[in-house]
Amino acid sequence: MTRFTWGYAYWGAGWLLLGFLAAELAGYYRVAPWPTFSETVWHAIRYPMVGPAVFATLIFLGVHFLYHRPVWHSVAFGIAVALVAHWLDKRL
Repeated sequence: MTRFTWGYAYWGAGWLLLGFLAAELAGYYRVAPWPTFSETVWHAIRYPMVGPAVFATLIFLGVHFLYHRPVWHSVAFGIAVALVAHWLDKRL
């Protein structure tokens, strides 16, 4: 197997499916002491900037992974999009 095949196996199946999905399912079915990621965010939303911070992080990761932009450019874009979305949400 090539190095990238190992990368697809580890990061795709290994970490994403076994790590994140296993933790999510364990939280969903209450076999673990933690809630799901979305339940955690919904609970923490009472703190003013948690929603925009989570949204900015997801936007940053998507831009960085999909469009191969430098990390700090992706972070700045994620923050800008999250702040505009937060501002619009309060006005609509």
